[in-house]
Amino acid sequence: MGEYLLSIATLAIALDILEILAAEKFKALTRAAVSIILVTAIITPLPSLLGQLKGELDFSFEDQVSGEDIRLSAFEEGIARYIATEFDLDRSDVSVEAIGFSAEEMKAERILVTLSGLAVTANYKKIEKTLNQLELGVAEVKIEI
Repeated sequence: MGEYLLSIATLAIALDILEILAAEKFKALTRAAVSIILVTAIITPLPSLLGQLKGELDFSFEDQVSGEDIRLSAFEEGIARYIATEFDLDRSDVSVEAIGFSAEEMKAERILVTLSGLAVTANYKKIEKTLNQLELGVAEVKIEI
């Protein structure tokens, strides 16, 4: 790439000198020719440079998260935040796992809630009852000590 820029700079200087030395009656013609030559010199190697860049850049989507995974994470996070807010618990003490999640219905077959830290003192039966009333899935609350 450095050699390319050096050759373009050298060509530009040489063409500029040619334009200065050109006779007055050929100035406009010389200026047009210099512009065409310079633009051609700049554009000519671009396809091969783009080919090299394409080989260096990786556009694979193997590591990308699917839309289903995003909706599942949002569903679990929403339930965890709801429990933490509703029962005045620290969000970091509440974890949720949705089993059999359906993105179309935004429901799960089972919702496993794990309480840890200070959240273990919460009324887990009331949490189960509240979640079951929301009809998002069958809720089960576990306490992790």
